[in-house]
Amino acid sequence: TELSSVDASGKGSRIALKKASVAESASQGLAAPGLAVSRSALLRLCLQSVGSSTCNELGVQLTNWLYSNPYSYANASIGLTSVARNATVKVLEITKCGSTVVFDNLTTPLSIDLDMPPAPTEDPPYAHRFE
Repeated sequence: TELSSVDASGKGSRIALKKASVAESASQGLAAPGLAVSRSALLRLCLQSVGSSTCNELGVQLTNWLYSNPYSYANASIGLTSVARNATVKVLEITKCGSTVVFDNLTTPLSIDLDMPPAPTEDPPYAHRFE
């Protein structure tokens, strides 16, 4: 399912939601609009015990803030990265049985691919850089 509030200029937000079974995702990987999570990453997820052992639910929410950075208030003077107000920001949350999955203490890298918008063609604002 995809929810969108993007205006004619392309600015706004788009949220992709997906529910799947943990077992199916671990055998095939997981794809949603603008997102691919590798089978190997999801195999590790299946080994994590979150919630009930009988639960087989996996949820994904990918929020795209298109040219409308919700974190533009972050102040570089207190150690936060300053990101342009019109930057595109993606936020990904994966849940298993209703609990947020945290991939920490990884010994092997995992692969989560996110589609990104084209790089800007104009010069960045003063004291910013495009990456």
